[in-house]
Amino acid sequence: MSSKSEGNKAESRGDPPAGSEWLSGYLDGELTQQQRQRIELLLEESPALRSELAELKKMQSTVKTLPHKELVKERLNEMVSSSTQRVTHKSGWVLYVVGLAVLVGWGLYQFSRDDEVHLVEKIATGMVLMGVVLLFVSVLRQRLNEARNDRYKDVQI
Repeated sequence: MSSKSEGNKAESRGDPPAGSEWLSGYLDGELTQQQRQRIELLLEESPALRSELAELKKMQSTVKTLPHKELVKERLNEMVSSSTQRVTHKSGWVLYVVGLAVLVGWGLYQFSRDDEVHLVEKIATGMVLMGVVLLFVSVLRQRLNEARNDRYKDVQI
C-alpha cells in the first residue's frame, strides 16, 4: 500500500496527515482533541515540524500587529467617495431598472394581446401587478423620506 493512499485514509478518518497541512488549524485551535493530540505527537518526533510551527506563530503575531482595520476603513471610504464609483453605480441601477421596465412592458403587451387568455385572468393579473407596483412605490417613498430625515446618516463608525 502506498504512503499516498495511507494519507488519504488518515484524512478520511479525520486524522491529520503526517505533515504541516494541519499546523495552521492546530495554531488556531480548530482541531478536535484527537487531531490535536496527533499533531502534538508529530511535533515531539519532528524538529522540522516544530520549526515550521514556530515560523507560523511568528507570522501570526506579525499579522496581528498590522493596522488592518484602519487600512480597510480608509480604502473603503476612498472607494465610496470616488466619483467614478458613484457614476457607475447609478448608471448600473438606471440600466437595470429601464431594462426591467421594457421587459415587463413588453410582457404585459404580449399578455394583453393574447386571445387564448380569458379576460378575467387578464384583469386579475393586472390587479396583482398594480398592487405590487403600489407597494413598491409606498416602500420607496417611505425609505426616501427616512433617508432625508435620518439624523445618523453622517455618523461614521
